[in-house]
Amino acid sequence: MRFEELLEKEKRAGHAEGYTEGHSDGHAECEADMLRLISKMIEAGEIDKLKLLSEDAELLNEMRKKYLN
Repeated sequence: MRFEELLEKEKRAGHAEGYTEGHSDGHAECEADMLRLISKMIEAGEIDKLKLLSEDAELLNEMRKKYLN
């Protein structure tokens, strides 16, 4: 359930970003980013950190910077 909570949180953030920027596809972009992040973390062998993403905002931001920027 934690991944679902994380995904829902990211969906809300994506929706807010989409509305703020006038994009209707903020939700889809957010989901795509999360899936890309998860794939890259698995490829890098950081599977153990996946379950922590929904509990630790700093870790989530760190992993986003590491794998999505």
